[in-house]
Amino acid sequence: IVKETIILDKPSDWSKWIFLRKRTAETNNIWEYCNPDLTADAVKKIYDKKPKKLSLRSFK
Repeated sequence: IVKETIILDKPSDWSKWIFLRKRTAETNNIWEYCNPDLTADAVKKIYDKKPKKLSLRSFK
C-alpha cells in the first residue's frame, strides 16, 4: 500500500490527483460508479431496482 498526499495548489495538481483516484477506483471495480467524465445519466447505478424483500424464513 502506498500513501501519497497531493496538495491541490494549482491546476496541474488535479491531473495527478484524479489519476490516483481513478487507479484506486479501478482497483476496487467502482470507477463506473464515480467517473466524473460521465453524465449523471451515464453513470452506472448501484441499484437499478429495489432489492427484493427477504423474509426471516429465507435465512437459515
